[in-house]
Amino acid sequence: MEGSKAKTHTIKVGGRDNTSTVGETVSFTAEIYGTAYFSGGKEAVDGWDSTYYRLPDGTFRVLLETSGIALLMPSDMLEAMRRGQTTSATGVILWKS
Repeated sequence: MEGSKAKTHTIKVGGRDNTSTVGETVSFTAEIYGTAYFSGGKEAVDGWDSTYYRLPDGTFRVLLETSGIALLMPSDMLEAMRRGQTTSATGVILWKS
C-alpha cells in the first residue's frame, strides 16, 4: 500500500450507548475505501453505515454501524462472548455484564 492513504484506525465495537457492557477496542492499519449509508444512515431508524477498509495485506474489513451497535467483520468478538472470555488471545480487552 505504498503511497496509499493507509493510517491506523482505533474503533470501539459492540454496544454504542453509555450503559453497554459488551464490546472491544480494535486498532488496525488500513486505507478507507469508502462508506455507504443505507436507509438514511446509522442515525435513522433501521438505517446503518458500512465503512470498507483495505489492509496492507490486501484483505478487507467492514465496519457496520447502527445507532445502537457497531460490528467489525471479520472479528472474533462474537465467538469470544459466546465462550465467556474477558480478554482475547491478542490481549484486546473485552467487557461483559
